[in-house]
Amino acid sequence: MSARSGRLLIVCVVVLTLCGRVRGQDFKAPENGVVSAQQFTAYMAAQADLIKAAPALAQAVNDAPTPEALTAAKVAVDKSMTDCATAHKLSRDEYDWIGNQTLDAYEGILGVDLLNQKAKDLDAQAAENDVKYAAAKQKLATYSAAQQEGRRVMTDGEKAATTQAAAADKDASTLQLREDGDALAAANVAVKTHTDAQKAAQIAMKSPPDGLDAVAKASYIVQQNDEVEKERSAVDDAGRMATDAQNNIDIDNQHIADDTAHLAHPDMPANAKEKAEIDKINADAVADAQKEMDDATKFAAGVGDKKAKFAADAVTLVKDIPPANLELIRAHRDDYARMLDALGIAATPATLDVPDVAPAAAAPAAPDTIPPQQ
Repeated sequence: MSARSGRLLIVCVVVLTLCGRVRGQDFKAPENGVVSAQQFTAYMAAQADLIKAAPALAQAVNDAPTPEALTAAKVAVDKSMTDCATAHKLSRDEYDWIGNQTLDAYEGILGVDLLNQKAKDLDAQAAENDVKYAAAKQKLATYSAAQQEGRRVMTDGEKAATTQAAAADKDASTLQLREDGDALAAANVAVKTHTDAQKAAQIAMKSPPDGLDAVAKASYIVQQNDEVEKERSAVDDAGRMATDAQNNIDIDNQHIADDTAHLAHPDMPANAKEKAEIDKINADAVADAQKEMDDATKFAAGVGDKKAKFAADAVTLVKDIPPANLELIRAHRDDYARMLDALGIAATPATLDVPDVAPAAAAPAAPDTIPPQQ
């Protein structure tokens, strides 16, 4: 059971030991520890009187100017408690005993309520876990099938968007193909033109016109050699343009082929790069789904043990409390709680210092549905 602190009057403390008060022996607690209905009624009436006196008593304690005054104020608190008890035909010992017994019962009830709430929370988590398991199972089936067929998992909307984009890309690539084809044709014409001009210059360089003197002939040969080099450079430039145009045409044709494939089968890869990407996506999704199922199965396997522990703890928490006292407080729970609040008594739910039961290991094979826990 939990330790109690601050049982009286907001900031006041019970000063039995501080004041050296010695209790009388006019009350003997029953062996069964049961608080009778008559005792409880008298106790609650005494507490009602104490609640009326509490503000003045508390102020006297808080405002005590000296240690002697504080001791006197505490003695007054203790005397007021005794007077309230006596007014309702309770000895102080009987009054204190009833207070202890009823508070034990109330804190036990709070502890049981806390465990019951944990069990309800666990039921909610188990229901959510069932949903997660079913979703992971469906995900595993979906991506496993896609993995075997080598296709991408897509919704109808995603397929429609893919085909729409493929149609637009194909139109653009087809237009680009025409432009690149024209560029290749022009580059090939330029290669032929400059090649012919280069050959003509080479022939001219080897056959200077008749009638030229030595100086004019040498000058003519130099001029034709320059022309040969100029045309050779032009041929190289045109060749590079033709190569670039052909590369662009190859790219255009690949885009058109990919787009054509996407139009026919938007969820299938159109090339090796897309295939590698889809394979990885499917493999990762299958692994994730399997882990999610394993985690859900492991959680479900531990639910039964945890709920059994909550139930066992609830029994243990109140095993030393007379059942009649528990029933008495349950019947007057609201009134009792209001009394504690009015007197500033903090009731703490009873707890057990026992670690939670570790969840059981995951089942080796995942069933269609998680078996219900007993």
